[in-house]
Amino acid sequence: MHHSQPNCRIGLRFPLVGLCVMQIFLLRSAFLSSMPLDYKKLDIWHLGYNFTLKIYKLLDKLPASEKDNLSQQLKRASTSIPILIAEGSARKGIKEFRNFVNMAFGSAKEIDVLLMLCKDLNYIDDHIYADYHEDIDELLRKTFLYIKFLDEKVNQKYNIFNKKEV
Repeated sequence: MHHSQPNCRIGLRFPLVGLCVMQIFLLRSAFLSSMPLDYKKLDIWHLGYNFTLKIYKLLDKLPASEKDNLSQQLKRASTSIPILIAEGSARKGIKEFRNFVNMAFGSAKEIDVLLMLCKDLNYIDDHIYADYHEDIDELLRKTFLYIKFLDEKVNQKYNIFNKKEV
């Protein structure tokens, strides 16, 4: 999937989570200052947003008879991914943000099943399915790892970014 990566001024990245030092600094700053996190700097938001644009191109390949079923479900599930990440970033705490990212993950899982249905109903061929599946798999993997990263921070007895007890 071709997508724009957030600008990472410091080259060090945490590859499993898809975060760079700058993104972790922004996450830290946002939650310490009670300012909303800039969701546009998160890899998972970019992946979700670009995948949504790609899903809209797929909708033209579906038969008219699926306009009120698979097409609508694909639209709703795909648009909810970047929307949930953006909405969650405006919440006050990391725990609330994690819940929104978790819902975005659920929407991505839903798309995974919907794509399988499209393939098995012969609405898309194996090549198109493989292309979309590769993208949704990357999105699922990075979102899952990001949730685990957030879970570790939420479950610590200490504040997320310093060693003072909460």
